[in-house]
Amino acid sequence: MYLKGKVRNSGPAEVDFVRVEVEWLDATGTVLDTDSTFAVSGQGLAPGGAKSFQIMTPADHRMKRFRYHVKED
Repeated sequence: MYLKGKVRNSGPAEVDFVRVEVEWLDATGTVLDTDSTFAVSGQGLAPGGAKSFQIMTPADHRMKRFRYHVKED
């Protein structure tokens, strides 16, 4: 399973460490697996800037949807 996306810095200051966490869910909303990646890891993301990311998790036929959280570490 792949989750591909882009984070955008909509704030007024540069950010340095931005982590995307994903929870893979079954049809009833039960969490089957979790994973995370750094979309920005120390190089900085200027206000208005964007950075692509990708998370890969082994496929599970029960995975029907996901939810994600973006956090500045």
